[in-house]
Amino acid sequence: MPSIVAEQPITYTAEAYTAERALGTRSQQCQHSRRFRLAAASGQRLPHRQPTVDMAPMSRGIRLVPPQELREIESQSYYRVRPEDRPRHPLRMDEECLRYTSQTKRNFFFGVIRLTGMIGLGMTVFAGVGMLILLLLMSLGDNRVGPEHYLVLGKIILITSLVCLCLWGGQA
Repeated sequence: MPSIVAEQPITYTAEAYTAERALGTRSQQCQHSRRFRLAAASGQRLPHRQPTVDMAPMSRGIRLVPPQELREIESQSYYRVRPEDRPRHPLRMDEECLRYTSQTKRNFFFGVIRLTGMIGLGMTVFAGVGMLILLLLMSLGDNRVGPEHYLVLGKIILITSLVCLCLWGGQA
């Protein structure tokens, strides 16, 4: 028994994307920018909703675009900030710039804290060794170290230790 499905010819609707339509000329110009077409042609995967999670601003492969060349690309007549069919699409370059500057500001802040922590660590070691040498010198010879001297020395050690610990607090 012959199959009824096999005898029916394959038909397409008028708006179907067929091989003949792919080879023919387009009815309208492509709405994507040249940068988008280059990136899509080079095999980069463009995430739909979060375009900046894994990708830095790039074109022509995996080369980072310097700001001067980026301004030249943006000044071209074909460049569109947002696709025409998605007017509320996030601005990719602005997102990247904001993310980069916020990271550098944060890294600078943590770097200053770590630097003060290293200085505090060095001062703690220096103050500890200095206090031990001072105690050794005070106890040698004819010097009589009384309780009042220990109280003054204890205050000095406490103050320097607190200053060093405050500076050392950034070291993590």
